[in-house]
Amino acid sequence: MHLAVDEVHRREVIEFDVQPTSDGHLVVLHDLSLERTASGSGPLFAAGIDEVRALDAGSWFGVAYAGAQVPFLSEVLALDDIDFELELEGYGESFVVGVLDSVEAAGVLKRVESPARTLRCWHC
Repeated sequence: MHLAVDEVHRREVIEFDVQPTSDGHLVVLHDLSLERTASGSGPLFAAGIDEVRALDAGSWFGVAYAGAQVPFLSEVLALDDIDFELELEGYGESFVVGVLDSVEAAGVLKRVESPARTLRCWHC
């Protein structure tokens, strides 16, 4: 995830990549593979959610973050007072609809930057 400040609106914005696990759960992880930022190996899309959630996704950043889990999209969207810029790293209608459903369920559509802002019209 990357944190920035939107100088026009004076709001914090988190940019992050949304990817599906092999069993369709939406998680937030920058890399397509699990080696660099998590304690796993291989591509994220080949791992199930139980395997992904058991990984250590924090030690690479620092000792204080050891044991942090790869977050679900819903967990990140639950953050208050912050805007989101989603980079969609999955394919297919079910992936896009899943992202849109997560954004709508969290009630944050107005706080989501492109490309997800265009999802409302795509889903109509």
